[in-house]
Amino acid sequence: LRQYLEPVEPYEFYREIFPEGSFERKGHYEDAKGNAIALTVPKKQDSRENGVALEIEGDGKARRHLITDELEELSEIQGTDFTIMSPISYFGRQRRGQNARYLYAMVFDLDGVGMPQLRDTLHQMNKDIIPRATFVVNSGTGLHLYYVLTEPIPMYPQNQKILKELKYALTRQIWNRFTSSIKEPQMQGILQGFRVVGTSSKLGKDYPVVAYRYGGAVALEKLLDYIPDSNGEQQRIQALMRKSRLSLAEAKEKYPDWYDRRVVKKERRGRWTVKRDLYDWWLHRIADEIKVGHRFYGIMTLAIYAKKCNIDEAELRRDAFDLLKPYDDMSEEDINRFTKDDIVCALEMFNEDYVT
Repeated sequence: LRQYLEPVEPYEFYREIFPEGSFERKGHYEDAKGNAIALTVPKKQDSRENGVALEIEGDGKARRHLITDELEELSEIQGTDFTIMSPISYFGRQRRGQNARYLYAMVFDLDGVGMPQLRDTLHQMNKDIIPRATFVVNSGTGLHLYYVLTEPIPMYPQNQKILKELKYALTRQIWNRFTSSIKEPQMQGILQGFRVVGTSSKLGKDYPVVAYRYGGAVALEKLLDYIPDSNGEQQRIQALMRKSRLSLAEAKEKYPDWYDRRVVKKERRGRWTVKRDLYDWWLHRIADEIKVGHRFYGIMTLAIYAKKCNIDEAELRRDAFDLLKPYDDMSEEDINRFTKDDIVCALEMFNEDYVT
């Protein structure tokens, strides 16, 4: 990467994603803007001889860092072992969909990347086969492709639905047999956090996460051009985008009952509690049937079902971490190990925003 691309320092990288004025200034609550939120999970050095692998201490509960407009807080987390952040601003201190304010970039996690896959990823972007990323980030055992948006997208519920559809469709294009040695793409939600540039990769402190500049900012509509027309995905996402352009004032006029219930009274979308049989059924399936490429998705869905079925978080965490060894044993090569980091990230889906 360093041979062909320009490395970017962490502050410069995040300043380009979050331009000045994106967040609340430190101590200036009257700005009434969102902030980025980074999560650091405490770790200790593993006892294995190579001294590279890391283990999460205790229950893996994370410490939150509120990133204000000056980005000063980035200096506090540089060099930490495991800190993740999404390119999203939030109101409050919780990384929940309902608190999300703006999306500043779309990010795609590409695993199973050796030298042949790295060369082909750059080749496909250069030849406009897949969209040209603004930044290519070396995450240690794979790539994070950042597409910085020309305009941040408001994270209204309807927009989140569109963005999820778009991200899934683009993942299927970007994650192909030439860019990854893993056959099945790993689908991740729009709120997914990624290791902070300048912090440790999975390989340890000697191998930090490094960003490289590749292309420029991207218009959201431009990304649609890379989704094939043949299966109807492009038309479906375009229809959703048109539907989302209904303003709140128009929605108030057109759907007064909805406006009163959801906007004025701030009621949540209706949902019900499912009996625990659903949770037990899924836990049994992912223990017996899961394959490489679906491990993260399996635990992510387990977390959603746990919330749906009113399962205690302690039980969920116990069940999820019980799967760590058998899941890691499936790894055919070091580049695709399954770690506690993966479980911690997947368990972020244990909240009300995802039950429907």
